[in-house]
Order: sequence, then structure tokens, then C-alpha cells
Amino acid sequence: AVLLAAIDASDSASRVVSMAARLTRLHPKTTLHLAHVFRAGALDRPVPAVASRAQLIDEAREFLQHHVRMARRQCNVQVLDHFVLGEPTTEIVGLAQKINADVLVIGTHETTAFERLLLGSVAESILRRAGCSVMIVRPRAHQPQG
Repeated sequence: AVLLAAIDASDSASRVVSMAARLTRLHPKTTLHLAHVFRAGALDRPVPAVASRAQLIDEAREFLQHHVRMARRQCNVQVLDHFVLGEPTTEIVGLAQKINADVLVIGTHETTAFERLLLGSVAESILRRAGCSVMIVRPRAHQPQG
């Protein structure tokens, strides 16, 4: 099986990696692909005045490598990393298709209705566009609405 876990720079990244590792333990012949898409638009992340784009990209690569090491400690399957510059939905859906992923694991975080309207939800967009099954990992403190 081929499993793709896509992480962003939020606190949910570690939960996504842990869930993906848990899934690989159920299927020992799985290959785990861990992806991080760097997007540095004005609304995506705070940009410190002293950090250059190159420094931010280096930090994002290290963030991915930290989670790759975490995944390798948590499971005994091959873990491959993918660092991409671009728009998250397009890049993640494209990578899932390219590697022929069976399952895509992504995180979500709480946003207000205004934030969803303004920015859209990457998780919702991936869920609609992915050609494979998608598992969404919620934040630990999630309270169901209803």
C-alpha cells in the first residue's frame, strides 16, 4: 500500500504523522510518503522582518525532516519525504496521483466561518479533489458542532 501524509506548519502535523504511522503498523508492506508544501503568500504565515524567503524555506525543510525522523521512529516501513513549493491543494492532490497513493492523511484545524470564506479550507478542497481515500485528523481539542 502507498500512504501519503501531508503536513502543514500547524500543531496538527505531529498528529497527522502519528496517525499515518499507526496505519502503517496495520499494513507492514506500506510505503509512507510524508509531504510538506511551502506557500508563502501574505495570508499564509507571519513573516518575521528579519527572515528572508530562503531562511523560511530552510526552516520549512527542517520542519519536514523533523517529522520524517518522527515517522521513522514510530514505524518500520520505508519513509520518503517530499518538499514542494506551491499551492497546497494542487501539489498534494498531484503528488497523491503521481505516487498512486491508496490513502491520503491530512490534518485540519479550527477556523472561523470568515476565515473559511476568505481563505477556503485546504482539507475540504483536497477531500473534494483527491482520487483516493482521505483521512482527516482533527485537533485533539475538537468539539463537535451540531
